[in-house]
Amino acid sequence: MLAIYKKELKTYFTSMLGYLTIGFYLLLSILFFNGYFLGLRNTNDFSGFFSDLNTALLFIMPIICVRILAEDKKLSTYELLLTSPVSSFEIILAKYLAVLTFISTGIILLIFYPILISFFVYVDYRIVLSNMLGILLTAAFFLSIGVFASAITDSYVLSGIISFGIFILLFILSSVIKSVDQNWFAFLKEFSFLYHYETFVSGLIELKNIFYFFAGIVLWLFLAKSLIEVKIWKS
Repeated sequence: MLAIYKKELKTYFTSMLGYLTIGFYLLLSILFFNGYFLGLRNTNDFSGFFSDLNTALLFIMPIICVRILAEDKKLSTYELLLTSPVSSFEIILAKYLAVLTFISTGIILLIFYPILISFFVYVDYRIVLSNMLGILLTAAFFLSIGVFASAITDSYVLSGIISFGIFILLFILSSVIKSVDQNWFAFLKEFSFLYHYETFVSGLIELKNIFYFFAGIVLWLFLAKSLIEVKIWKS
């Protein structure tokens, strides 16, 4: 498992796709920083800044996720992986953690902006850190969905479309449940991604919201594992 993790991590840190996606994300952060703070140095509210960067993951994550399992299928190394002395879950977990490490590196670099602003105005790092935790959990959550989508097909394009489609559904879920009967809202909102994420934006870190993300990660990785095992059984 450790060997797969190291191989995948090295691939992302040495690939053009990795540099382009992280570079594009950091470029967006510069543009958002310019829009929120340059010329307005009396502000210290990073909530909108981080929320916009969190939304940007909707477009970044499908690009990063497409090759997780689909590439092995394309290169005919998928069967070799499945016959290696590691379980299907270990394969998925190693690949998942490698990509998560790579993505987290780009997200952690965002701490540079609050540090820069802190030279001019007071920065509430409680808000900053809760927002960054929210983005990291979002990335981890989306990535698990990307693993599932990549397990479905060997097509990069189709894998990206499936990931993006699920991401979109999760984003609009909050809007949908707000339009239903109020008696159902309290129950349905617990399934809303944005409902749980928005508490991090406000600076609150609650165990139930962290649990929601971890439960979602486990669910999607379990579904990906099940898909792989079904394919092994059929073969």
